Amino acid sequence: MKFLILSLLFATLLFSSTLVLASDSERDLTASELREIMTGLSESKAREYVGPLNEAMRSAGINTPARQAAFLAQLGHESGNLRWFREFASGKAYEGRRDLGNTQPGDDVRYKGRGPIQITGRANYRAAGKALGVDLENNPQLAEDPRIGFRTAAWFWNSRNLNQYADRQSQDAFDVITRRINGGYNGKADRDAKYRAAQRILGRNGLNDTPSQQPTTPVERPSTRPVERPTRPTRPSRPIRPTRPTRPYRPTRPTRPYRPTRPYRPNRPTRPTRPTRPYRPTRPYRPSRPTRPYRPYRPSRPYRPTRPSRPYRPSYSRPSYRPSYRPSYRPSRSSYSRPSYSRPSYRPSYRGRR
Repeated sequence: MKFLILSLLFATLLFSSTLVLASDSERDLTASELREIMTGLSESKAREYVGPLNEAMRSAGINTPARQAAFLAQLGHESGNLRWFREFASGKAYEGRRDLGNTQPGDDVRYKGRGPIQITGRANYRAAGKALGVDLENNPQLAEDPRIGFRTAAWFWNSRNLNQYADRQSQDAFDVITRRINGGYNGKADRDAKYRAAQRILGRNGLNDTPSQQPTTPVERPSTRPVERPTRPTRPSRPIRPTRPTRPYRPTRPTRPYRPTRPYRPNRPTRPTRPTRPYRPTRPYRPSRPTRPYRPYRPSRPYRPTRPSRPYRPSYSRPSYRPSYRPSYRPSRSSYSRPSYSRPSYRPSYRGRR
């Protein structure tokens, strides 16, 4: 009987201490702390967002300063300190991204980044809507609503099991969170600066408190954004091939001493270049002279030999003043020829033949 009473008292004390620790570790974010972390956020927006934000963080187990600092740092970078809940780009870069579930034409623009964590892709919208009970696949613009947007951000955070890395409170663990959310390290400097500022602001209320347990409800793991490429399968090992037997060493040729090559000298000297001719001005232009008028073609008369002269017959008669048919001498061609008193030689006449 005494043992039963003592056991009941011990269980009561243990349960009460657990409640005290849970109440100390689990805390809600205030509007002033949210404004300090999200620089540039107005007071009215901070009061509007702090309620849905705390509700979403409680549903995902983000209830310690360490987890809240990492979560808010990522949200602050993705949404510009909670100023825009929709991606500025058109979304054409996500065309054909089957890892995001964009299999239909137009999925790139329709399912671009929305919400404070910029959820992207048809697969993520479908999985988030199924987990939250909202038809986000057919109505993706609902993710821009702050109440639904913070819930999608908490679902995305919890679906990657990021609380375990936030509990480590180290820079390497925060880099893993950045990699799983962004798929890379875009804006790493800004994320790290916001993480350090959130740690400093939330550390006033005890940053090293004991973390609470993860929620017991199972979470469906959709495709990551973007999905890391799987590693290639290793090739099967090649069969062992026997090595070649060693061969005896062969002596190489004796090295020749270095003999520098003689410089290049041409056999014949090059011819000297001719001096340039002096400049001679060109002749002035003269117009061409008119040529003679064209004469029509007139064929020459055919060749016809002259008639043979009469045979020479010397006359033994007395001289007379009658000219003979043949001169007594052959006249010369000179202009000062001797006058002939005899009959001139017979020359054929072409009169009438032309």
